Amino acid sequence: PFSPGSWGWVPTLPTRTTSSRPLARRGSLRCSAAPGARRVARCAIAGDAANRSRRLRAEGRAKMEEEQRRQEVATLPSSSSRFAEVLDALGVALLAQGRPQEAEEAFRGALQMAEPMDAEWASNNLAVALKAQGSERYGEAEQIYRATLKRRQERKSGESPEILTSLNNLAVLLKAEGQWPEAEELYRQALQGR
Repeated sequence: PFSPGSWGWVPTLPTRTTSSRPLARRGSLRCSAAPGARRVARCAIAGDAANRSRRLRAEGRAKMEEEQRRQEVATLPSSSSRFAEVLDALGVALLAQGRPQEAEEAFRGALQMAEPMDAEWASNNLAVALKAQGSERYGEAEQIYRATLKRRQERKSGESPEILTSLNNLAVLLKAEGQWPEAEELYRQALQGR
């Protein structure tokens, strides 16, 4: 179970059920399982925590976003369908401020609460937070990136934006670990798919 954090986490979490409704909001778009390459591509770009945190930092909105998301966490019932989305957004805001340990906690909560399709983004974002903590956490981040990539490859075509994001994220991590040949191969696969 998710452990309480400094922002007043409610430790008892309800069990989530799968639904066919649209997936969690990502930025101003609503990602859905329906086909539509452009729409999915926009969601994939907005879904990755590293990209979203860089954007928040560049726009100077990270602290304001954190405050808004903490307020939502405090007032939103944990049974709300938006709870995982809000935790994810909180994690992004914390990452943008250079607080990856706190972001990890928020992403773990989002992963625990996420619906199946959103769980891929939640696990990806958890790996981003682990990687941001430094080389001692790379092994755990790598395992999560690999598992997320495998799930996405089983579920989608080879050129989906989600798979390309997973290939790139894993390649970046492997490069940081000095695993150049495998990183290069993953970069090539990602570039071929674009």
